Amino acid sequence: MISEDLILEEIERIQHDFEDLDVEVKCEESFDEFDIGGKKIRLVKRSTIKLPYWLAVLLEEEKYVTIINPPKIDRIILNTKRVEEEKNPYKLQDIDKYFYLSAKKTYQELVEKGKMASAKDKETMEKELFRLLRMRLPKIVKMAETDGMNISSQSRNLTPEERWLCKLIAHAVNKWSKSVNFDIDVD
Repeated sequence: MISEDLILEEIERIQHDFEDLDVEVKCEESFDEFDIGGKKIRLVKRSTIKLPYWLAVLLEEEKYVTIINPPKIDRIILNTKRVEEEKNPYKLQDIDKYFYLSAKKTYQELVEKGKMASAKDKETMEKELFRLLRMRLPKIVKMAETDGMNISSQSRNLTPEERWLCKLIAHAVNKWSKSVNFDIDVD
């Protein structure tokens, strides 16, 4: 059985990858060169540079930069993705690599900043995300049982969390089928 610690470790690793993703920022203030993890960064007012997302968020809070095209998933995007997923019950639709993390981040920001127009907006966003997850999960399970560890061409439509889940399910199916004396190798 997979431990809760291993699950949390993998989720944390995916979160770290998301936060390390480079985003484009517009410098609102100049700031002399500083060192972050061996990388020298200099902010020049009105210039555009790329920074790791985590750093861009910190600098934006201090008004040094503005993130250009921040990773945001709102109710409209969620609804659009859900409708696209609903239209094709057999094939995973393309979503951004860090779709769930972007949605979670947007949701948390809206709640923290009190920008949810109403409790209904909050509930609607939660429901849309849940419905999207419920539509994608059976497709992921089907992919795991048919393609196993050799995830098909649909894998480009998987987020890192979904890819990990698919491999985990494929591994479990493989172990279970061997335990009941079926020689189905999905690895």
